[in-house]
Amino acid sequence: MKPRAVTALWALLLALAGLFAARVHVDSSLNAFLPHAHSADQRLLLDQLRSGPAARLVLIGIRGADTQALPALSHELAARLAADKRFLRVANGTAGAFRHSGELLTRYRYLLAPENRKHPYSAAALHADLQARLGELASPASAWLSRLLPRDPTGALQTLAERLQPEHAPRRCGGVWCDEQGKRMLLLAELRDTGGGFAAQAQAIGAIRADFAALPHAGSAQLLLSGVPAIAVHTRDQIRRDATLLSVLASALLIGLLLLSYRSGRLVLLSALPLASGIVFGIAAVGLVYGGIGGITLAFGVTLLGVAVDYPVHLFSHLRSGENAGTTLRRLWPTLRLGVLTTALGYAAMIVADFPGLAQLGVFAVTGLLAAALTTRWVLPGLLGGYAPRFRPPRWQSPPRLRLVVRGLLLIVATAAAALVLRQGGHLWQDDLAALSPVPEQARALDHSLRSALGAPGPRMLFVVRGANAQEVLQRSEALRPRLLDARRHALLDGYDMAARYLPSVRTQRERQAALPGAAELRAALAEACQGLPFDPATFAPFVRDVEKASSLPPLRPATLQDTALGARIAPLLFAQSPGQWVGLVPLAGVSDPAALAHWYAKDPLPGTGLVDLKQQSNQLMANFRSEALQRFAWGALAMLLLLVAGLRRLRPLLRVIVPVALALLVDVAVILAGGSRLSLFHLVTLLLVAGVGVDYALFFNRPEPDPAERARTAHALGICLLSTVTLFGILATSSIPVLRAIGLTASVGAASAFLFAWALAPRLSAARQEPRA
Repeated sequence: MKPRAVTALWALLLALAGLFAARVHVDSSLNAFLPHAHSADQRLLLDQLRSGPAARLVLIGIRGADTQALPALSHELAARLAADKRFLRVANGTAGAFRHSGELLTRYRYLLAPENRKHPYSAAALHADLQARLGELASPASAWLSRLLPRDPTGALQTLAERLQPEHAPRRCGGVWCDEQGKRMLLLAELRDTGGGFAAQAQAIGAIRADFAALPHAGSAQLLLSGVPAIAVHTRDQIRRDATLLSVLASALLIGLLLLSYRSGRLVLLSALPLASGIVFGIAAVGLVYGGIGGITLAFGVTLLGVAVDYPVHLFSHLRSGENAGTTLRRLWPTLRLGVLTTALGYAAMIVADFPGLAQLGVFAVTGLLAAALTTRWVLPGLLGGYAPRFRPPRWQSPPRLRLVVRGLLLIVATAAAALVLRQGGHLWQDDLAALSPVPEQARALDHSLRSALGAPGPRMLFVVRGANAQEVLQRSEALRPRLLDARRHALLDGYDMAARYLPSVRTQRERQAALPGAAELRAALAEACQGLPFDPATFAPFVRDVEKASSLPPLRPATLQDTALGARIAPLLFAQSPGQWVGLVPLAGVSDPAALAHWYAKDPLPGTGLVDLKQQSNQLMANFRSEALQRFAWGALAMLLLLVAGLRRLRPLLRVIVPVALALLVDVAVILAGGSRLSLFHLVTLLLVAGVGVDYALFFNRPEPDPAERARTAHALGICLLSTVTLFGILATSSIPVLRAIGLTASVGAASAFLFAWALAPRLSAARQEPRA
């Protein structure tokens, strides 16, 4: 096929792929890279991370203004957010958080509020209650209590309201939550649902900011936002800013490098075509196979395709005056093809991984790499035509002694790297699930600060109660409560929370109904209780009517409380994990010795109830994930080795390719560990890039070529490849985003190491000594 026809066909395919790629949905979540669960507890943990109520909770802080004005700002912001249908629950420590459930709680107070006395409606008990109310009427809240007294002389509604507050609630300033210093007001806002995904989260966070900015007394006050939705939006925005700034800077430096090297704007433009083609075809392939692509997959995929930047550089540096670009590529193609196929085969091992993220990454990398190579091989020659190079590669020949010195130094470096890696023992890998998060350190610090101030640092230990339905879970939770009180008495924990704290089981509600007295009995008890007190028994007629109505109320169930503040409080603690499988979570606070608590519970466990260490479960998840990823990467490395064996066919050329790559990877890993980090998924994926770049360097350094001018062109090409890679990823290493910084440092150090090892270990060829061509 003629070059023009090839170019036209490529342009058509690229346009079609581009139109399809533009319609591919990009998922900004991390779900595709979350590990697979191997137990019910791990599935529960992942479900909560993906879509649980905790994933919808926004932590809010207000600071900076006059401390006397801050409580009013908290009240005003809470009122605005409570009126927004995007939020299911807004809490700032005031009773107003339950105002929409107030009538429901009033009617059901005698079924919901616990009674610790044997005969709560006897004359003696009522007399004690009335004496307590009489003392309260002398307090500042007397106006409110005097209105409530005729309906609730036993104080059941107050008891219920206190029970609805978190057990470890923050301190209050001006009637609202604040931190210990009183300089920061605290609020919680729960999104109604996650059906809109990231877009819905971004809209909700934008609404909070807009409502705060519209407060008339905001002044110099500062709004602080954290929690999963806020962190996701903040991280997306910061990554976008960092990526844009660093990409512009890196592109400018790369363009300057290519212009300085080739003195041709035409070559600079053409050098971008293979990489751009690889990205477009990669997105289209993943979209075609999986129906969408993850944002992390896309970012990693573009990183892995960084090796494709080298393909046009090899072509441009080897162009000769009077020689057609197609002829140049035919000379280079055997070596270039072997490097492309080797790298692609290494990436292909990820396609069969059990993790959707790795599988998508494999499809993207293999498709993109092949597309970039084919664009270089068949399209660029046609676009170059009879281009004559305007540059002459410098014919610098390294002195033999210099090569020997560098070999010795590299040997010392490799030995030190091996010693460092071996000294780490089993501490090479990062087993913290949070290591997969691209959240900046500043955002993590703010989240920890707000959670600590709110008294919700995120429990490590919790009980998981399972049952066939909600009532079975509630009953088992009620059976667990005495055990928890015993554990608190033994200082094994400071507190706990559970759904049964707010919503008793139907069985318990019916038992409380059965204990309610009849109207005549209650009137008689009241008449006797009022003796000696300044109360008229007729005053409590509303109380008698409420008790009579409560005795015939249908019991409250979780479905009854949907779209209520009480239901929002229960939802994170009681939910259906699957049809016929309900789960109750009982988070524990103040567990200082998890092993002692586990030992205490193991002596007498309850049916359907287990103690779960979330830290242990997440570490096990990461260990499983790491094992799966390493297995896939090992298969990829084996496939690369077999292809090199088939392509090079001799042991010495094979060792000259694989030894530099292996030593470069060893040094790269040692640098990561020396920096205080441990290996994570981000490092593993970037090390794949380093392996691909290293194979490319080693193959071209060992390419048998007796012509000094041709060797100079090879050195020129590899030097530009190294400078471009180190420039691009070195700039990325300056990012404030931990993930981007880790990728940039790993790739730049690895590429430099691979280049030095490949150059130092390559033979010094001459016209009299050649080796068979690959």
